[in-house]
Amino acid sequence: MATTKPTEPAPTFLTLPCELRQQILLDSYTPQINADWEQALWEHSEEPQNTQVKGWTSVLMSAFPTIKDDISYVGDIASIRSVVEFRATRKARS
Repeated sequence: MATTKPTEPAPTFLTLPCELRQQILLDSYTPQINADWEQALWEHSEEPQNTQVKGWTSVLMSAFPTIKDDISYVGDIASIRSVVEFRATRKARS
């Protein structure tokens, strides 16, 4: 009689290692600073307000409250990247 191995359940987003989840979450964020009005707002401020990052993380936290620590972490990374990009853009224009 042949024996069959029980099949393991397929991995889900929530069962992935946190590092992989964080990278996927970070890859899901696409900053939109090309709009003229937003570029003008950035040009007249000392630092970007990161309202897009805050909105993005808010939506993610609503969808995945069980991984709020991962979302908070990637939100911080996205905010830092936004500031770096902001400063580089500002420096290039001066």
